[in-house]
Amino acid sequence: KYCRTPLHELGYPSSVSGLVQNLINGHDAYTTLEAGSEDIHLLLSDPERFLFDWNNAAPQSGIVHLSFRKHKLYGRENEVSRITDAFCRVSSGKNEAFFIGGYSGSGKSRLVNSLAARVDTSGGYVLSEKVDQMHKERPLLGVLSAFNNLCGLIKQKCSPGELHEVSNKLTKEFESDFSVLVRLLPKVDALSPQLKSTQMVRGSGDQMNFHNICFILQRFMRVISSPTH
Repeated sequence: KYCRTPLHELGYPSSVSGLVQNLINGHDAYTTLEAGSEDIHLLLSDPERFLFDWNNAAPQSGIVHLSFRKHKLYGRENEVSRITDAFCRVSSGKNEAFFIGGYSGSGKSRLVNSLAARVDTSGGYVLSEKVDQMHKERPLLGVLSAFNNLCGLIKQKCSPGELHEVSNKLTKEFESDFSVLVRLLPKVDALSPQLKSTQMVRGSGDQMNFHNICFILQRFMRVISSPTH
């Protein structure tokens, strides 16, 4: 008579042994192949939580504490869905913005950060800027910092051909005003060597008011905002 040795006796974790045993014996734990595949996926994707040994996981008191997945956002499925849908609409060429409000510590940053990897994988750009007392006194400082960092992200994600196209569009859009753009966003000249050669340094006495700065940023966004970048 053939005798099977349980996998946990061979040194495998109890969770793996139990999964295989249920599949072999045809227990009701897995009524479909998809259900078994989902459990295998959990073992592979989050081994710290699911790849355990019951003998080590259960304390002497017999009380097993709940184990939550790291970096998993709970109870915000509706908000995640709405923001994801908005990103998909913006990716197709529409203009849209989301304002997330709430008390300090309510999870605003956690909600946004949970979507960062998804946006980055989809070809989008994730920009963040912390507003402190200095930024409150100069409200555009944080905006300019975020736009400046955007230039660096564009360089990282775009191919040489795409960067050449962007630099041509920026040069055509700003022409002699390009030096003004460089003063606001110093990293813009990193997009292409061609942009460095077109810089025209103006005197430090030139001043730009709020409306001038907003107008320059709007022109910049019109150039770089497209489904490709």
